[in-house]
Amino acid sequence: MKKNSLILFLFIFFINTSCSKRVAIDRDGPGNIEKIVHYEVTPKKEKRSKYGNPKTYKVFGKIYKLLESHQNYEEIGIASWYGKKFHGRLTSTRDPFDMYKITAAHKTLPIPCYVNVENLENGKKIIVRVNDRGPFADNRIIDLSFAAASILGFVNKGTAKVRVTSYIFKDEKVNNHAFEGIIEDDTISKFYIQLAAFKDLSGAKVFKNKLSKIKINTSISFDDMFYRIQIGPLKNDELSEVISILEKNNLSDFIVIKN
Repeated sequence: MKKNSLILFLFIFFINTSCSKRVAIDRDGPGNIEKIVHYEVTPKKEKRSKYGNPKTYKVFGKIYKLLESHQNYEEIGIASWYGKKFHGRLTSTRDPFDMYKITAAHKTLPIPCYVNVENLENGKKIIVRVNDRGPFADNRIIDLSFAAASILGFVNKGTAKVRVTSYIFKDEKVNNHAFEGIIEDDTISKFYIQLAAFKDLSGAKVFKNKLSKIKINTSISFDDMFYRIQIGPLKNDELSEVISILEKNNLSDFIVIKN
């Protein structure tokens, strides 16, 4: 009987101290911004962790399937952050979570890996190391550490619309479509073109693949419970040119959004 009680205690202790499936019930909080020592991370090649990388896993009744590689990843959506409540707990890679380091949690990217995160609301950019799982709210695509969110400028607001793209090393081999959908123009633009919206990611990906023949960069963003196929951001002089290409390819059912 004592043995069974000890096993149960250890099991509960492990679940409560692990950050691998973080479910925020109590209120989280920020740390001391003066303790952020490093304002950038230097990416380094790392082997895939033996922890936190199951082919599939289940949270809140939903099954998540891990991506085979981070190379093709690009998405626009809502970022959140986590801090004091989880400081010192184990991440999914079994590294202690340090709210003052530039890290992040993601539901399906192989870990550890590095991604570029751009705050589309203020133009600030950062490279982060992904070493945890989450966030498991339906409308969030990435959960950043307190330090990363501070650098991107949205700690007080709590969330921000971001673009997340793969970080690729200069000598890393990528397939020809690794950066499909990434807009490399760093200037601030004003327009997006929405071509379609889907409730499931798989449908959005199928539609996006069909658009590859017209050679226009498209991206998938998650907003208001829909996966949206978008082109942009576009400058004024680019907008009319893209619309002309779409119409020539019988794609006239779209929405122009002014950012």
